[in-house]
Amino acid sequence: MPSGLTGRRVLLGVTGGIAAYKTPELVRTLQKRGATVRCVATEKGLRLVSGAALEALTNHPVEADAWVSGESTHTRHIDWAQWAELLVVAPLTANTAAKLATGLADDSVAIAWISCTCPKLLCPAMNTRMLEAPATRRNLAQLERDGASVLAPDSGDLACGETGPGRMPDPDRIADEIERILASKSPRPRRVLVTLGRTEEPIDDVRMITNRSSGRTGADIVREALNRGHEVTVIAGPCDVDIPSGARIVRVRTALEMREAALSAWPGQDWAICAAAVADFRPKVRAAGKIPASKTVERIDLVPNPDILAELCQAKEARRVAGFALETGDLERGSMKLLAKGADFAVCNDPLRDPATGGFGASEVWAWIGRAGEHPRPEWMGKTDLASRLLDSFEAA
Repeated sequence: MPSGLTGRRVLLGVTGGIAAYKTPELVRTLQKRGATVRCVATEKGLRLVSGAALEALTNHPVEADAWVSGESTHTRHIDWAQWAELLVVAPLTANTAAKLATGLADDSVAIAWISCTCPKLLCPAMNTRMLEAPATRRNLAQLERDGASVLAPDSGDLACGETGPGRMPDPDRIADEIERILASKSPRPRRVLVTLGRTEEPIDDVRMITNRSSGRTGADIVREALNRGHEVTVIAGPCDVDIPSGARIVRVRTALEMREAALSAWPGQDWAICAAAVADFRPKVRAAGKIPASKTVERIDLVPNPDILAELCQAKEARRVAGFALETGDLERGSMKLLAKGADFAVCNDPLRDPATGGFGASEVWAWIGRAGEHPRPEWMGKTDLASRLLDSFEAA
């Protein structure tokens, strides 16, 4: 059965309460419901639960030191704060509650907390007398005023041998609360049109003019949109990747076919993301059969292909459109070009910056995402992260 956590991104903060030993079970519970989980932890939290165990379960390093020697100042805790759709701190100790309520940021959990703009959930777990202390009640009340949700702890036998409220809630109860919060915060599903892949413009029945594109970025965008509950229509030129199931797919080959399919689908859509590498030109005349290799071809006359992005923008009314601009060196040109065409969002990338690191068919790309016309500030990012950031931009607008 599909879960409300399918495809959702949860950042788990682990602090130094004895209940930290339960966090691997919480990770597995969230994963079984379809969530992707990453962990940040305090130094004391990792005294109570193995960081290696959390890394093995999440397939990501555990962020426990905000300033790791040898890493850039664009540190992982900030990156993960941008990545997360929800931050849950479980267990929450009285000490960490005091830090979060006053805005201290001297460990990885506190830094993640103050950096995250996503919904936040606190799961207090401590001795009953600590939980009911005026300072703790005051700090939890302040955190609720700041917008956080607080899940009341369970009652029962405590690690100290006493009985009363203070037990960390059962992992299923925490997961249920996360689902409820995300469901209440999620934007309504949208109808999203995505063009991806490349176009192929025949010279004859064998040869063609085309652009390099594996379609990987477009496929990641489709997957991300589906995971967020959106309805996706894909206009797919030739590509080298599988398109995620769940989308309506229209297969095309040439730019004229892509234009016809995109304009036909556009009236029923809310957003358009034009990620396809459309050939700028096509032969004026297509030769029948194969032009003999022995035949001298002095010239091939070309005519411009239609600008699909510009036509979608002309007809967008109140809808939003994102365009991609491949540039080599000057991403500013791409941002301004997309603004001139009427795009709302721009994705500017340079696949030739370092082919050994990223680009065509790779999982990384040198890119920037922002409002069309803004000055690009590119960085290396995973194509899945690019997809997530782009959908974030649409949903936040």
